[in-house]
Amino acid sequence: MLIAYRRTVGYYNKTNNCKVALEIIFDLGGILFYGGIMKYVLGLDIGIASVGWAVVNLDMNRIEDLGVRSFIAAEDPNSKESLAAPRRIARSMRRRLRRRAGRLRRAKDLFIKYGLLNENNVDAAFITSRDKKSP
Repeated sequence: MLIAYRRTVGYYNKTNNCKVALEIIFDLGGILFYGGIMKYVLGLDIGIASVGWAVVNLDMNRIEDLGVRSFIAAEDPNSKESLAAPRRIARSMRRRLRRRAGRLRRAKDLFIKYGLLNENNVDAAFITSRDKKSP
């Protein structure tokens, strides 16, 4: 189990008339509650338009409460495309261009290092246009 964040909180249990200290552990599988008196498990099902949850009492082997919170999905109602798609496309284009520039820069450095080109004409060798193919 990969633990990302841990916090201790307290709450008042009306059923048993007692105060329970809980340790909340956030991990990849959800949130686990380990109480000093009773043990609870909170299960989460996180979707793109809803969050389902259930609280299970491990001591009594029963479901304490459950529910679903649904909300409007972050998508264009007409095309059903994600609202983040234009940002994601622009980000991937920036990354692609940055990686290509890095590859060209490293290739230039290698040509200079091994004496295949000198520093004066290396830029002329790497000029790219529609008519001329890049090396």
